[in-house]
Amino acid sequence: MIGIIDSNGAARIGGGYNVDANGSAAPGDYSRAIEGDRAVVIPVSESGDHVVVCWLEDPPDDLAPGERRLVGRSPTGQIMASLTLAGDGSIRIDGDFAISGSLMLGLLDLGKHVHETPQGPSGPPKNLVPPVLP
Repeated sequence: MIGIIDSNGAARIGGGYNVDANGSAAPGDYSRAIEGDRAVVIPVSESGDHVVVCWLEDPPDDLAPGERRLVGRSPTGQIMASLTLAGDGSIRIDGDFAISGSLMLGLLDLGKHVHETPQGPSGPPKNLVPPVLP
């Protein structure tokens, strides 16, 4: 059956049933549903318990077969950031990009990379922002 997410994050499936839609993903994959999202809901016991098993969402038109995109949305559903694993082997990141930890480029740790300047060593970069790819 199909559940429509309400303002409390529950999937309304009719018959008076509301299913908690949070936590219905692979371990370590966290997100919260937005009101109006559609989910596939199945019964898991004779007592009336149900669980969300997947989400129904049409892929964007620009996503080719075999590609994968992960998006972050505002509470109103607007896409604010995305990570695309493209079929040509490239990875595209749209949105603000912040790193906590190291960023390796081959054997070079960009988090510890410094340059000599007239004022002394430059220090590690504070905010690394990759270029926007077409």
